[in-house]
Amino acid sequence: KKAEITAEELFKRHSFYVTNKKKEKSRDKVLKKIKSVTNEVEMTMSQVPFPMKSIQFWGAPNSQVMTMEAQGMMLQKSYFDGKTGFNSNMQTGKTDLTAEEIAAKNKSIGLIPEINYATTGMKYELLGIENQNGTDMYVVKLNDGKNETYEYYNTTTYSKIKTLTISTSEEGAGDALVTYSDYKAVNGVMFPHKMVLSFGEVAFNGTVKSVVVNKNSISEYK
Repeated sequence: KKAEITAEELFKRHSFYVTNKKKEKSRDKVLKKIKSVTNEVEMTMSQVPFPMKSIQFWGAPNSQVMTMEAQGMMLQKSYFDGKTGFNSNMQTGKTDLTAEEIAAKNKSIGLIPEINYATTGMKYELLGIENQNGTDMYVVKLNDGKNETYEYYNTTTYSKIKTLTISTSEEGAGDALVTYSDYKAVNGVMFPHKMVLSFGEVAFNGTVKSVVVNKNSISEYK
C-alpha cells in the first residue's frame, strides 16, 4: 500500500510520539535537556540457563556503547565516541572501527536519529505500508553506506515497531531483527522496555531493567 505521507513527515510524527510533544520547538526543548541515556537490559535466551546483562549507552550528539556480559564476564563490547571506536568480543578480541564504519555511524546522530537524516547523508526512502499480524506499518528503507536497514513504524501511534538490518559484511552476512514493545516514558521520553533480538535461529528476549538519563558519560566505558 502506498503511504499517504512523506518520509520527513513520518520522522517528524515519530519524534512527536517519542517526546510526547506536538510541535518541533517543544520537541527540541525536551531533546536538548537529554545529554545521555543508559539502558540496562536483562537478556535471556532459551539455550542459556542464566540471564545476560546488556548496557546500552547513548551520549549527545553521537557516542554509543553496547556491552553484553554474563556471570561477570564481558562477552562483547562496542564503543564509539563520535570520532573513533572499536568492537571487541571473546572470540576475536578487539578490532578498531574502519573509516567506513565510522562514516556509517555518523549518519545516525541524536537520540531520535530520524530527524537528522536529511542533514547527515543517510539515504532513506519510505517504501509504503505493510500489514503484518493485523498491524499496519510504514516501512522505511535506510542505507548508511555500510548496511541496509528496514525500519517499521506503527501507522497510528508512529512508534517504532521493529528494525531489520541486512548485513553485508564479509564474515558471512547475518540479518538482525530487533522488535520493540512496552513503551514507557522516562523523563518525558518514550523508551521501549521490551525487545527481542533475533539473528537467524537465535533469539534473545530483552527486558529493560532501568533507563537512566543524564547520569553517565562516555569516558566511563573506555
